[in-house]
Amino acid sequence: EYRIALPFFDRAEAIRTELGDSLNLGRTILLKASTLDNLGQFEPALEYYKRAFELNQISGDQARVAESLLKAGTVLNNLGKYPEALESLDKALEINKAINKSSGISEALNQTGYVYLKLGDLNKALDKFNEAIKITKDQNDKWGLAGVYNNLGIMLQNAGRFEKALEYYNNALSIYD
Repeated sequence: EYRIALPFFDRAEAIRTELGDSLNLGRTILLKASTLDNLGQFEPALEYYKRAFELNQISGDQARVAESLLKAGTVLNNLGKYPEALESLDKALEINKAINKSSGISEALNQTGYVYLKLGDLNKALDKFNEAIKITKDQNDKWGLAGVYNNLGIMLQNAGRFEKALEYYNNALSIYD
């Protein structure tokens, strides 16, 4: 019920702004951005991700700074703004490495691979996907692994390797079940 949630985020934003609660304001803005993203409202979502980045950077919440950059990179990819997407994802990757957040590292690598896939650079895409697979397996992150398998399926399907793509799709589905 994303549309129903938006007015609640608006109220929380107003209250947190009035209180000067920048830490929780950054968190609220990030949730609002994600809600807009889920509604397919990419341009407004991107603006809120940028604002969440700034607020979370001010408050020192590095995990949410990285998340803001990661999500902004994904939206930029969806909008076809590939150089900007790669820049945002690279920054997210570096922060996640600095705070040793393996799920953020693998997701940044997976999303970077997907940008390279859209750019048609299958070698770079495969390198990023393979790095993400190693991390997700090391951390027993099954949902992360399923996401990488799904993107590998898309890559292989685009390359005309349908049977191998189906294998990766089935691997992802078996994890999602």
